[in-house]
Amino acid sequence: MRPNRNVWWSERACRVRHAARRSALGWLCLGLSVLLSGGALHAETVEVLPERSSSRPIAPRYTLHEDGGVSVRICFNWSCARRETLTFTATEMSAVRGQMGLCPAADLYSRLQRLRLGVWQMETLAQKYQPLLGRDKGVNDRDPDGDGRMDCVDNATNTNTYLRVLAELGLLDGWRIGDPEVRDALSSQVHWTAAIEDERSGERWAVDSWFRPNGHLPFVTPIDAWSSGLTPWEPPFSHLNRAPRYSYELCEAVARERQMLLGRADSGRDDSGLADPDRGHSGRDHSGPDHSGRADIADRDPRE
Repeated sequence: MRPNRNVWWSERACRVRHAARRSALGWLCLGLSVLLSGGALHAETVEVLPERSSSRPIAPRYTLHEDGGVSVRICFNWSCARRETLTFTATEMSAVRGQMGLCPAADLYSRLQRLRLGVWQMETLAQKYQPLLGRDKGVNDRDPDGDGRMDCVDNATNTNTYLRVLAELGLLDGWRIGDPEVRDALSSQVHWTAAIEDERSGERWAVDSWFRPNGHLPFVTPIDAWSSGLTPWEPPFSHLNRAPRYSYELCEAVARERQMLLGRADSGRDDSGLADPDRGHSGRDHSGPDHSGRADIADRDPRE
């Protein structure tokens, strides 16, 4: 089910509501500190918030272990108020590699889908070790009170970390991982996303996992379009953000379509209907691993 068109604009900010709560709580605690200290304000009374929170994504922290495992610091509870380090085993990371291998081709579409699969798999592993992440419902208005909720600061932080891990493992050829991007920074609609850059074209892309619950495929959109507020689940970017029933369908369906269109082109017919913006690849690379044991997306990737 596709997201409500109004979600993008109805969210005043991915953090406005809880930011206001923290601000009010901070002033209340600060006032109490001043009263209890007899009116004197000292430096040690400035740290008054009960949670460590951040108004922007925090720096990634991860470790690649010699045995093939990976440790990553994640954050949640809005604005990275809660931070934990999780360790994924070598076997689990091998499974991530296998899922990303379902899109082995070198064209832009396949590289974007490979990236989306990787982020989804990392989110799923994180939720395995920290089940509270399963309480995240996507955009803030859907999140329940209590532990597990995630805003755009949490999502941009975690996605940035996952992307850097995957890149360092050699699974994101052709991409440079950039710093998180922000739009509407000086307004109540401020929003953060992880970002990447295509080494071939120099084009920058948003990798935005905030709109969906944890453990789902993120949205990918050119940064310029993302900054202008275009919705990634609608044309012209909807074909890049498919959410099929099975993960292998992300690239196999396009491979079949590409083969059909190339066959028409060989017959002198127009192939202008090709969905993939990069038409330089003839189809799926069959020299890769055998993917006959196709993994089912754990929970059909709903759009709300």
